[in-house]
Amino acid sequence: MKAAFSLFLIFNSLCSFACELNRPIISLSGPLTMMLEEMNLLGDKNLVGISNFHPVKTYDGQIFSGGLFLSKSVLNKNSEAFIFYDRSREFLKLLKSSKHKFYKAVETRELTPFEVVADLLLSIDQFTSKCESAITKLELKMEKLQQKLSKIKGRNAVFFLGEIKSKLPELVIANDGFVTFLKQNKNYKTYPSTLSYVPWSKKSLSKLKDLVLVGIHEGKMFQLTKASSNRYNIQFRGILTPGIRQIYFLEKFYQLEFL
Repeated sequence: MKAAFSLFLIFNSLCSFACELNRPIISLSGPLTMMLEEMNLLGDKNLVGISNFHPVKTYDGQIFSGGLFLSKSVLNKNSEAFIFYDRSREFLKLLKSSKHKFYKAVETRELTPFEVVADLLLSIDQFTSKCESAITKLELKMEKLQQKLSKIKGRNAVFFLGEIKSKLPELVIANDGFVTFLKQNKNYKTYPSTLSYVPWSKKSLSKLKDLVLVGIHEGKMFQLTKASSNRYNIQFRGILTPGIRQIYFLEKFYQLEFL
């Protein structure tokens, strides 16, 4: 009986110090939702809901039609919840036209996945309680991964938005997400453009020597398939969502033998 009572006290003690959200929030931001998943906060009672576009592994809460498909009635019904959304002029207009007063845009443009994570941890700090230890632990983990991944060396690679089949996808990921991080490495060359996504050209591709072409698409797990001699496809959960999941993709990518 005493042993059972002791276990009960230990359990309650651990629960009382568990990281949690301190006010209702709605995450219509993919990067934030994936961060909440990483911090084991998807089941938190103060997470009102997330967007149906977010590639979470499991989630039992309320799911909203994200972005411009979200109705004003949903916003008004949850007027006390703080809304996080990926920056969009159109969605900001929707928010301003509703009665909702609490919202913030998540910035990811031209940021590396590590910069996105750092910004999110700062943003989420005021919306959480008893998370100091978890945040510090995650920051240290990201620091070690960044040091490791900054040493990537290998063949030049161009990343296409979509799966490579008989033809190459129309768009190249030139300066967005994990590609932004890879471009910081002077020894690693990819498609030359300052734009996030651009139609590719044969002239630009021909300037890159020892080239690997990689098709990128969303999937439930990491999977590499070969399309031809120098063409590959990679699928990964959250591969197109800036932030924590792209860091884990880079960790997998770093281990690939063909690079």
